[in-house]
Amino acid sequence: MNRKFIFILVIILILIVAMGCIFYFWQYSLPKSLQNNVTYPEASKFTFYPIHEIKLNKFSSGNYNTEGYVVEIYTCPICPKGAFCKTCMGDNIIISEDSKLAGNSSLFDKEMILFANNPQQFELGKKYNFSIKILNTKYAGGIINDAELIGYNLQIGKLEQNQNGNFILYVSNQSSAIDPVDIKIFIDGEVVVEQNFSQNGGHNWKKFQLSLSKGIHSIYAVSIKGEVKLEKEFEVKDKHWVAIDYGYFPLLKPCSSNYCGEFTPRQFNFDMRDEPIYFE
Repeated sequence: MNRKFIFILVIILILIVAMGCIFYFWQYSLPKSLQNNVTYPEASKFTFYPIHEIKLNKFSSGNYNTEGYVVEIYTCPICPKGAFCKTCMGDNIIISEDSKLAGNSSLFDKEMILFANNPQQFELGKKYNFSIKILNTKYAGGIINDAELIGYNLQIGKLEQNQNGNFILYVSNQSSAIDPVDIKIFIDGEVVVEQNFSQNGGHNWKKFQLSLSKGIHSIYAVSIKGEVKLEKEFEVKDKHWVAIDYGYFPLLKPCSSNYCGEFTPRQFNFDMRDEPIYFE
């Protein structure tokens, strides 16, 4: 076997391994809320009706598209072997045109039940596009025919900046080893930052000002080139300042005057304060 053939074979193997690593990282480059175990295809291109119009038309059959927030998730309880249990209507979600979570057993005009397998794949408060099938049954004497889910996808929006917002986010690249570095940040599943950041001597913070409601929120930062991600929850009480910095410092090769530098692994640093952050 000649050397040229061996060289080409080695190059091909290296490319296969590299592509595999990239695919693996991309597969996990979304927040958990966007990568739950999906058991349905994406929504199809059926005729669209808002929830209230589907209920108003009282369709007896057909496939349609709608959209809404998931405001309740119901999974039938397990019935112990040999026990007498009440009949369960079936696993389902309640969807609504409004984001307010369901608080009682009554359905409003802008709410409807969708029967769905593995409803835990949905997240309360998130908005989805749904493809549904109208069935020829009416559970418990309902006024409209039952509907089952046949496809969906999460609506990923983008939070707009607000110069009067109560959440001031600073983002920077503090690594000269990877320059520039791509950074994408989600808050509550919505994109707030998607840019390349240069190191520029470390004095490179970019400001993003947003309006967030009081309460618990989730933030997720990811960098494909930087090979790192960060996911955490935080609480908004009033006005807050947050800095997210990408850092990575490999050891010097070769070392300079027996000094190899101080190694810092690939990481995002998250700093949240109740007062303005001043950078040196």
